[in-house]
Amino acid sequence: MVGKKIKIAICEDEKAQAMEFKRIIEEMALKVDLKNENISLLINIYHTGEDLKNSSNEYDIILQDVDLGEDRINGYDVAKWINIHCEIEPFIIILTGLEDQAEASNEFGVKASGFIKKGTGASAKIKETVLKFIKLSIDVKGITVKVVKKGEMSFQYNSIRFISKDGNETYVHLTDGTSHPTHLTLTEWKKQLCDKQFYLVHKSNIVNLDFIIEFSDEKDQVILRNQKLNEEIKIAKEKYKKITYAWMIYRKNKIKRGL
Repeated sequence: MVGKKIKIAICEDEKAQAMEFKRIIEEMALKVDLKNENISLLINIYHTGEDLKNSSNEYDIILQDVDLGEDRINGYDVAKWINIHCEIEPFIIILTGLEDQAEASNEFGVKASGFIKKGTGASAKIKETVLKFIKLSIDVKGITVKVVKKGEMSFQYNSIRFISKDGNETYVHLTDGTSHPTHLTLTEWKKQLCDKQFYLVHKSNIVNLDFIIEFSDEKDQVILRNQKLNEEIKIAKEKYKKITYAWMIYRKNKIKRGL
């Protein structure tokens, strides 16, 4: 994608902390030379959740602090509002001092793409996480993993149709018809993949939402597009509603982004 501008919002009530987050992201952008990819960043800072909500800007990535000060709307409520009202769902990164951020987020009904605990190690984690979502916002999506007996291999996300578990190994199934065994668990795969594009549909399968054509009448299989024959992948019936909803949201966002 040529000349892509990635819009990032930082919602943090402490001004010095917000400026430090901005500096960290800008430093990361220089080191990985995003300009060489013709990618530029627009970073805006908001010190209250109200300011972010009242902004007319649409963002690709939002770093959302949880504690925004007394008598102020908290970060979880801001993130929940974004989940509901933004036409194009951004990648939301929750910044908090809590140990179990994911559990707290679930309690508030927030859909977040990442969680970062403030303090030691936060700088490196911010760089890693923001870079991951920048790549997911543009057409340079990819992942490098160790393949059994072959060493490291790189795969474009859009070339991965699904990932299956067989015994102690997982297999990544590609659009060219090949499959490659890895020692990664499905949980490890899920951490590295985009949660908006890939979905754990069964304890043995992760599918790329981009390849879904339809679901079986029995609601226990998903039909994936293939070059030759469409493929049926087993899904958990109890996850059917969540899977179909995730698929619809993914398609809607892809259309909105013009992809």
